[in-house]
Amino acid sequence: KQWYQRRVRGGGTGDYLHTYISCDNSVKTCGYNISGYPECRSGAGPGRRASCSSDNVCRQDNVTGEAYCSLISGGENPCYDRICIVGTGNTTVSWPCNNANHYCSQRSTSVVDSCVATQWGGAGRDCPGEDCAWEETGQARCDPASLVLYYIWGGVVGGAALISAMLYFAIKLIQRSDHNTELQIDETETLLRSSQKKQYFDDKA
Repeated sequence: KQWYQRRVRGGGTGDYLHTYISCDNSVKTCGYNISGYPECRSGAGPGRRASCSSDNVCRQDNVTGEAYCSLISGGENPCYDRICIVGTGNTTVSWPCNNANHYCSQRSTSVVDSCVATQWGGAGRDCPGEDCAWEETGQARCDPASLVLYYIWGGVVGGAALISAMLYFAIKLIQRSDHNTELQIDETETLLRSSQKKQYFDDKA
């Protein structure tokens, strides 16, 4: 997903460093003149943009108009990147940035200028049911081991519950069997006494 910057900032170290003008980078590019005043240049676009993965949504800084990638809001167990990476191969540049409350700016490779605070958070991924883990590069990933342990624990708890239920019903069956046996013994003793009494009176007669 490509998301283009909507404003351009002044450059250099002069009075225009924090001056912004509108600039649609989908068809134009950002720049500044010799005095540092921002320029929106035609005919050389597209310009600055953010390339966001399917795990992220595209957002724009309310002040600078800069495009950046942000973790989908409302997801379960958000895991944020701890680094900014720009470029590919030998031209890759990276710097530390806690994306939980910042985003990676590509205005420059300065640590101070390129890790910008935001209420949305920056790049990362959702890891429902899994733990957060990080690559050696600092990029977030999901740890499936925690999910396996979750299912193992669930199986242990479920198995224990099943065994407990089976033992409960087995004890109840034994108790019922013992009760029935006691009733049969009582009935047998009653019949025996009755038979003995009848034999006694028959002998008397």
